[in-house]
Amino acid sequence: MRFAAASALLLALALPAVARSQSITVSGPAPTLHRLDLTYDPRGAGRLTGTQTIDFVNRGPDPIDQVWLRLWANGPNRCSPAHMSVQVDPPAAVEPLQVRCTALPIRLGQPLAAGAQSTLTLHLNLRGRRARDRFGRSDGVRLLGYVIPQMAVTDARGTTLPPYVGFAESFYSVTAPWEATLRLPARLRAATTGSVVDERVESGQRVLQASTPHARDFALAIGRWLTFSGRAAGATVRVHAQSRRNGRRMLRVARRSVSRFSARFGAYDSPELEVVELQEGYGMEFPELVYSNADPYVVAHEVAHQWWYSIVGNDQYAEPWLDESFATWSGARVAGTFGYCNLRRPFRGLPPHLRRQRLDRSMRFFAPRPTVYTLVVYDTGACVLRWLERTIGPARMTAFLQLIVSRHRHGLMTKADLLAALAEAAPGLNMRRFLRLAHVSR
Repeated sequence: MRFAAASALLLALALPAVARSQSITVSGPAPTLHRLDLTYDPRGAGRLTGTQTIDFVNRGPDPIDQVWLRLWANGPNRCSPAHMSVQVDPPAAVEPLQVRCTALPIRLGQPLAAGAQSTLTLHLNLRGRRARDRFGRSDGVRLLGYVIPQMAVTDARGTTLPPYVGFAESFYSVTAPWEATLRLPARLRAATTGSVVDERVESGQRVLQASTPHARDFALAIGRWLTFSGRAAGATVRVHAQSRRNGRRMLRVARRSVSRFSARFGAYDSPELEVVELQEGYGMEFPELVYSNADPYVVAHEVAHQWWYSIVGNDQYAEPWLDESFATWSGARVAGTFGYCNLRRPFRGLPPHLRRQRLDRSMRFFAPRPTVYTLVVYDTGACVLRWLERTIGPARMTAFLQLIVSRHRHGLMTKADLLAALAEAAPGLNMRRFLRLAHVSR
């Protein structure tokens, strides 16, 4: 969720081979382990420095001599200034930044054969932002979302390098283990992706170590807050808030969301989930960490993203509805805050000039049209899923959702994968009618 207010196929769906569709195959470099050693300096807008080591494997059929990293921290300001700079240990070498400073090509010391492994050691220097943003701040809390370099995904389309979209998401990454050490002043606390395995204070400095066996990204929030914790579906849920009232209310919603989503979609298979309260804006999701205001619907929506993007990944620039429509529908199921929805014709709830828009458009279309994006992908996408549940029934809807999660857990899903799972879980569904009502292309 954004930080601020932001014929042939129909026949193929009946075939068993398509119903067994699997996750996207990565056909280039893919990380196998990230190791972070970072220090946070709170002076000014804040600074994060240190090293990132990326072990990776060439999953493609041919040798490669270059990898691409996404430096999303440079996206909000479009290079003016560039907030993240990266150096790399030789024999690898950095080349000029591209895609408005968000894409960094790195030339390898020698070609890496198909199936071979290698390591990059990066030296990171991140200057903070004062803006109220997922990379910025919320009152006294520093938000460091999508600031750690990610390896770009190479799939059947080639290496994907979409532009940054400030009010929405452009992100696309594969899961890998992360091990992180973070140093910060002792008076501050940090919420991160991963489970805390050690935390100590020495010489006025807090040293925190965290790890996770599978995450698409590593995000942080740093500040001072009240912490409220509880258990849900075998996980520890922590809420970091500015007031007891908000903290306790957010914890109740977060725990209820984890419990209900685990029961209906499939297990939340991480030991911890951190929720950081925002004083402004709406919310933002990261693996095992979300930012959210105190509104129960927003909390539930952001927690739902742990399934719809963190567990079941997708190309958020190419197919934003695969996570946002599902998270909106899921969050409303928990919070009971469905807006207007025409359950006979979902798109009839839109203004007349928008009723022919497609749900499955990419951010290339939606980026200059944020209001259209919200109305179509969030509101109408959730209404389409309400129509689908009423049509096939709760039991088949649950089977459909669980099939998606089990088939693509910690992998990547496309529209074709989703439609194949739907055909398998609800064989009596008139697929032609569904595609027409959902405004999803064949």
